[in-house]
Amino acid sequence: MSPSSSSLGNRLGGKSSLGNSSWQDRTDSIKIGMQLFADGGVGTVLFGMGPGMSTPAIQKVAGLDAVWSILLPYVYETGAVGMLALCVVGVYLFRLWGSLRYDLTFAAVLVVWLVGVTITTSYSELLPLWVTLGWVTVWPQVCAPEAGRA
Repeated sequence: MSPSSSSLGNRLGGKSSLGNSSWQDRTDSIKIGMQLFADGGVGTVLFGMGPGMSTPAIQKVAGLDAVWSILLPYVYETGAVGMLALCVVGVYLFRLWGSLRYDLTFAAVLVVWLVGVTITTSYSELLPLWVTLGWVTVWPQVCAPEAGRA
């Protein structure tokens, strides 16, 4: 069996009880990252591990390549300061959603985006993720119904 087919087989068929080690590794990386963050002491909780430090910490402890998330390493690496920044963005988006009379389409796009950046990708340079965030921040200008249509 070739190395690539073996790797594909491991990801899709089998090294975990769920039958998909990719998801097991992803879950483990998130749990271990959170544990390292919480066990880091007051300084780590307040200011984080430091930019770029979550990946080496995960590799050292568990041998995993990274934390398979975009949002969570940001929290692990910036601590309460980063969480405050995320809260500011969250409050802005929640208020925007309220100004749209709690539009379900806006909420669905935002939830899918949030799941994407939290548990399904670690590729932070993936442009559509950031275009989507920018797009939802100007949703009323982009998706406003025409006058007379509601």
